[in-house]
Amino acid sequence: MVQEDLAKGVSKFIRDIRSKVLSPDARQALSKAYALDAAAAIKLHTRRGFGLQNDGDNLSRLARLSPNYIQRRAQMRLSSETTPGTSNLTLRGKLLDSIIAKPFKFPNWAVAMPGQHYSGLTNRQLARYLSRKRPFLFLSANEQTRLGRAHAQRFNALAKRVN
Repeated sequence: MVQEDLAKGVSKFIRDIRSKVLSPDARQALSKAYALDAAAAIKLHTRRGFGLQNDGDNLSRLARLSPNYIQRRAQMRLSSETTPGTSNLTLRGKLLDSIIAKPFKFPNWAVAMPGQHYSGLTNRQLARYLSRKRPFLFLSANEQTRLGRAHAQRFNALAKRVN
């Protein structure tokens, strides 16, 4: 899942930073920024109706919602960032709202989904279940490249301050 893959990617990124002798606080700031950007990218492509099977895949359209399901959603109180016809994983669209960046192991941060669904499942369990039909918890190659470039720029800015 993205949390483990992202944690590995962030760990490698942190190891690279250590070779440049940045302080633990600077390493933590970079890791946090990367995790925040990754969480935002996942939310954005999913809210736009796209998902992907694995990290690095191309984005593909999520399955369309049935007319009956759209009608049912139209009568509910939805997340402020969704519409009844948008395929965004759960009936009310709250699962995507729960995706955040949180501390993992100092100085690392990771994408997480804390909280619990009204069904009794944790958000993480629900996401795993939903990913069977509508896989969304990954980053496309383009998203990874964009995040990598943004964080290389942040890294270079921090490295210049250290030198």
